[in-house]
Amino acid sequence: MTDIRVQRQLKMTQEQALEAATKVADKLAREYGVNFLWQGASARINGPGVKGNCEVTDGNVDIRLSLGFLVAPFAAKVEAEIERYFDKLDQE
Repeated sequence: MTDIRVQRQLKMTQEQALEAATKVADKLAREYGVNFLWQGASARINGPGVKGNCEVTDGNVDIRLSLGFLVAPFAAKVEAEIERYFDKLDQE
């Protein structure tokens, strides 16, 4: 398994950070077919060859993904897209 971890301290409120994480989740769901099951500010992530979780606390977003053998070649692309999204938020 290949693991990805993206942590970001965002300059926004808890509510805004949760909204930002939800937008990342929606993008990953559309592009990679993963599902996010939200319970408050936490989500379990499941999809073909992907498992993980997302935690939003005090404006901090922590995304952890484990990619199976068939999805592992896309790890760099997935991580780069998540980072790029949060970079864009930091510039706003």
